[in-house]
Amino acid sequence: MEFLDKLVLPQSSEHLELLHYISILLMSILIPYLSLIFGGTILSLNYFRKSYAKNNATYLKLAKDVLQIVSVNNFTALALGILPLFSLILVYSQIFHKTATHHTTDLFLAFLFVTVGLLFIYTFRLTFSLDLILKNLEEGKVPEISKQDFAKIKISSAKILPRYGYFGIVFLFAGIWLLTGVLTSAANFNYWQPTSFISMLFSIKTIVYLLLFISFSFGLTGSFILFYVFFWNKENYQFEESYREFFIKINSKLVYSSSLFIPLLSLIYIYLIPKVYLSANIFAFSFFVLALVLIALSLNHYVLNKSKIGYNSLVFFFLLLAVFSMIVQKEILIKNATESNALVLSAEYEKILAELKGTGAEVTINAAEIYQVKCAACHQFDKKLVGPAHLEVLPKYEGKLNQLVSFIRNPVKVDPAYPPMPNPGLKPNEAEAVAQYLIDEYQKLKK
Repeated sequence: MEFLDKLVLPQSSEHLELLHYISILLMSILIPYLSLIFGGTILSLNYFRKSYAKNNATYLKLAKDVLQIVSVNNFTALALGILPLFSLILVYSQIFHKTATHHTTDLFLAFLFVTVGLLFIYTFRLTFSLDLILKNLEEGKVPEISKQDFAKIKISSAKILPRYGYFGIVFLFAGIWLLTGVLTSAANFNYWQPTSFISMLFSIKTIVYLLLFISFSFGLTGSFILFYVFFWNKENYQFEESYREFFIKINSKLVYSSSLFIPLLSLIYIYLIPKVYLSANIFAFSFFVLALVLIALSLNHYVLNKSKIGYNSLVFFFLLLAVFSMIVQKEILIKNATESNALVLSAEYEKILAELKGTGAEVTINAAEIYQVKCAACHQFDKKLVGPAHLEVLPKYEGKLNQLVSFIRNPVKVDPAYPPMPNPGLKPNEAEAVAQYLIDEYQKLKK
């Protein structure tokens, strides 16, 4: 986005490192909130529908309680949803500056969808009391002449009220899907220039990550509702014994059923990560996610089957830690994927700083580091990997540096025995530095 590019400031390597920590902080606020508001609104709409389908006042009360608990108040949407997501756009505009990606634009679109979705959901929350008033109003107190109109209003409220929630969920889901698509593609430079917007949304990695978000969403929502009612704000919730048991059972079942999918989806997601990005840190945080979820499930067993409600605070705490571990894991992948661009941005920063100091020092791009980040996953000099060995193809580029630079910047399929090379997204000076590095290394190995 052009107006965001104008706001971008030159960044040193230390500043870029700090931006990744800020990103973790913003995501640690945003992801749990979106999980709760998404899962809670779907549950509330489902209970609202059941209350009319079964003419059951218990489900209506449950729908109201769930919606009020997860939405808290109107300020929450601004503080925990809208502002962190907008701040994340500003952070990403710095991190992905000069990469020619659409991550910032897609993230801004996600911001618009999430904002509209939250407006609809909070409108649904504010107007929920209308249906309760109509249900509790005794028809005997309605004038005879108005009874027919009263009946029409009751029917209309039952139809119109949930529409705010349905519209909110549709927009919120679209925003969440876009957000997961951006995070997934940003973590792998091979997908920085997808063939289309649709390919980003429907890639297997995005779908798995979206399903992982949804599983966490319902698990976190069920545990938070119990935590809020029986620990955080228990003085304001004095339930009858029958409703209390029903409330605990339905939410602990939700935690159990949704969290069971998290380990499987986490393992699938790890499997889909390219080997070049796998590191000890990635495996460590993946282990944390699995271990924390399994501990939460074990504790939730006592809540569900033995009515040990005291364990629920630990269930919520461990699931929240699992979400945080997943966020850190994703940010490590994004940091690894943007390493070469960080070198370019920090070199530009040093050059600007040198000019301001009047030294006029030139800062060169570290081609070897860019090669290791963007090329080494698919190529080696002496053997075939995903692509051919450099020693086989570089002879035709001797004395033709410009042709090699052109191929690196705009690769085309040459040998049918190998898959097409993805565009690494290098700038002209980066591509030239990498091409010269390849030629120099080839000359050394040839001797």
